[in-house]
Amino acid sequence: MLEPRGRTIGAEERAAVLRVLDSAVLCGTFGTETRALEAEVGALYGREVVACSSGTAALHLAVAAVGPEPGDEVITTPISDFGTVAPILAQNAVPVFADVDPATGNLDPAAVEAAITPRTRAIIAVHLFGAPADTAALRAVADRHGLALVEDCAQAWLGTAPDGGPLGRHGDVACLSLQQYKHITAGDGGLAMTADPELARRMRLFMDKGWDRALGRVHLAFGLNYRMTELAAAVARAQVGKVAGVVARRRERAARLLAALAGLPGLGLPDPRGHAWWMFPLTVPDRPGNRAWPAGWPPRGSRRWPDTWNAPSTPTRPSPAPPSTAAPASPSTAGTRRGCARTPNGSSNGPWSPCPGTRATPTATSTTSRTRSGGCTPMSPEAAPDWLIRTADEDIAYDVDVLFGAWPSAPGDLGLDVVRGRLRAGGVARALAVSARGALFDAAAGNAETFRTAAPDLVPVGTVDLRNAWAAGELLDEMAERGVRFLRLFTVQQGVEPGFPGHAHVVEQAAARGMVLLHDGDPRRFGPALAGRGAEVVFLDLHVYLLADFLLMARDEPGFRATTRLLSSPDAIERVAGTVGADRLVFGSRTPLVDLSPQTLRLRYARIGAAERRLIAGGTVAALLGEGD
Repeated sequence: MLEPRGRTIGAEERAAVLRVLDSAVLCGTFGTETRALEAEVGALYGREVVACSSGTAALHLAVAAVGPEPGDEVITTPISDFGTVAPILAQNAVPVFADVDPATGNLDPAAVEAAITPRTRAIIAVHLFGAPADTAALRAVADRHGLALVEDCAQAWLGTAPDGGPLGRHGDVACLSLQQYKHITAGDGGLAMTADPELARRMRLFMDKGWDRALGRVHLAFGLNYRMTELAAAVARAQVGKVAGVVARRRERAARLLAALAGLPGLGLPDPRGHAWWMFPLTVPDRPGNRAWPAGWPPRGSRRWPDTWNAPSTPTRPSPAPPSTAAPASPSTAGTRRGCARTPNGSSNGPWSPCPGTRATPTATSTTSRTRSGGCTPMSPEAAPDWLIRTADEDIAYDVDVLFGAWPSAPGDLGLDVVRGRLRAGGVARALAVSARGALFDAAAGNAETFRTAAPDLVPVGTVDLRNAWAAGELLDEMAERGVRFLRLFTVQQGVEPGFPGHAHVVEQAAARGMVLLHDGDPRRFGPALAGRGAEVVFLDLHVYLLADFLLMARDEPGFRATTRLLSSPDAIERVAGTVGADRLVFGSRTPLVDLSPQTLRLRYARIGAAERRLIAGGTVAALLGEGD
C-alpha cells in the first residue's frame, strides 16, 4: 500500500503543503492547521479532539489521561499492533490480555469481565481490521466496575457500532490513526477524542510536555512532545474531506468480494455490518495444510501481512509484580522488568512469544492461526476490475451541491473550467452551482457571478447573507425575477444557528416565493426550526449517523429531502427509499471540494430499483425545477 495505486493523495494535499510552507509556520502550536483539523474531526465525531504525532501517541495520551498507577492493570486484546500495548507499558502499568470473539477477533466482553481484578483500571478495545467491537457491552462492563474504556479506532475510520452508533462514541477516549497504511494518511499522525473536558485537558498537557500555554512557560505535569506538525495537519485536513468516500469505496469492494466468495466450503467470511474494511479477513479450518499457507502466499515479491497467525500461544496476565514508584520506563525495559505480555522473538515481522508464567487465550490463538488478511484499498480505474469501472448506470442528471470560485481550504481558485471537467469525468450532466463569493464575502456580488455562468449544464443557485437578513428580500426578488428556484444557505460559514431571527425571516421569505432551500448544517438542529413552514428543503449535510432523526422528521414533513453525499453505510440509501421514498433523496457531491466517484459508485450499487435510482440521480430535481410542467 506504499505504492500510489489506491492512495488518495492529489492536488488538495499538494496545495495544503504549499499553504503551510507559504505561511512559514510549521509548528502546530503556533499555526492554524492543527487546530482546524481538531475542529473538523470533532465536528465529524461530535467530540473534543486532541491531535498528536501518531496513533500510538494518541493511545499513550489516552492511557496517561486515565492515569493508572504503577502496577495497575489495563485489559486489552492479544490480537493487535504493539502500539496498543506500548502505552500501557510506558506508564508502568500491566497489560492483561482477555480472550476474543472468534467471529471478529475483537474482545469478548465476558472474557474481559472475568479478567477484572482489584488492580484493573481500564479497558482498551481494538476494532480489529475495521470490524466493530461490541463497545456497548464493554461500556456496560466498564461502568459496572468503575473502569475507563478506550477505543482503538486506528483501523476503523467511520465504522459503525453494533447498536448503530459510530465507533468511538462509547469510549471515554477514542483514538484514530493517520499512519501511511490507514484509510487516510498524513504519513503519520494521531487523534484522541473524548467528551470529557478533564480528559481532554490531561491529554493536551501530556501531548505538549505538560505545558499549559495559557499560563506561559509553566509545566503543570509530566508530558512528552507528541505535537502534530502543521504540515501533517494540513495534509490530514484534505484527507479527512475524502474519508467518507474512501470508506464507501472499500465497502463497495468488500461487498463484491463477499458475494464472490459466498458459499465456498470451509471459508469463514467477515460480517459486513458496520465494518470499515481496513482489511478483509478470511478464516480457514485449522488444519496442517492451511497452517502452511502463509509461508507460500502471496507469491514472492508481493506484500504480505505479518505472520501473526503463527503465534504458538497468546498470554494474558503476567506474573504479579510489586508496585513501582519509578519514573515511566521505556517499553523495552518495562517489558523486561514486569515480565510483560508479549514481546517479539527477535524478528520484526515474526511470531509473538508468550512470557513465562502466563496463561493462553485459546480463542485468540485459534483465530490468529486460521486468519488470512487482504487489503480493501480502493484501486485506481486503470487497475480496477470491470465492476469498478463507471458505466451509464452511474450517470447523474443533476448534482445539487456544486461550488466554484475561491474557497479557503481548497487549492487556488476552483474556476468553472475545473469544476466542469470534474463533473464531466464523473458523468454529471447538469449541476446546480453557486459562487463561493456569495457564501464568504458578498452575497450580491456572488449572485451576479453565479447568474453570469448560467448555461445548459449549469443551473444558477442564489444565496443571501444570513447575517444581514434585513436586505435579503431585495436579493430574493431579483432571484424570483430571474426564475431562480434554489437558494443556498451557508449557515456554517456564516455562523448562523437555528432560532436566529434572520434565519427564520429568510426561510419565510424564500418559502413565500416558492424557492427550494439547499441547507447546510446538522439536520437535527435545523430541522425543527424549518418544520411547519411549508418549505421545500434539501439538507446537504445529512450524515449516515443522523439518518434516523431525518427519517422521523421527513415522515411528517413532505418537503424535507437530503443529498446522498454522506450516506456511506451499506444500506442508507435503501433505508430512505424504503421508509419515506426515493424522491426524498437527491444527488449532491460538493464538487470540487469532495471526490465525486465514490458517491456515484454508492448510488450505482444501492439495492434499489431503476426508477428509484433515476429519481435520486435527477428526476426529483427536474420536478422541483418545474421541467415537464
